[in-house]
Amino acid sequence: MTATNTFMTTLVSPEAVLLETEANFAVIPADDGQMGILKNRAPVVTRLTPGILKIETPGGVYRYFVGGGYAQLKNNRLTVMAEEALPEDAINADRVAAEESRLSQTRADDLQAVKMVQLRISAMRNLLAGE
Repeated sequence: MTATNTFMTTLVSPEAVLLETEANFAVIPADDGQMGILKNRAPVVTRLTPGILKIETPGGVYRYFVGGGYAQLKNNRLTVMAEEALPEDAINADRVAAEESRLSQTRADDLQAVKMVQLRISAMRNLLAGE
């Protein structure tokens, strides 16, 4: 794809701007399922669920674990405001084990909390597996 098929993408966390780049394609973990983003897509605001944010650029692919937040696409500018965002290389077996421990400490009758931790574990395992 040429530069004319790109849109601006920014990933921010409470700590910093983590990425600002032109992207050809992005996949965001929207609350109601994976959402693909291409240039000239209709505007959207969506809540994020724990999952993998994938950003394809002319220079390569970026993958991040995001722990929730919001995304907005408007005027060919995607802004992802993540509550937590970790680059793919920050995910390791110890981090997954910590999430598994967190799951074991979550009240079984708190179905929403269990689901969120399970989503976190699944996304981290997928990043470790290179998916």
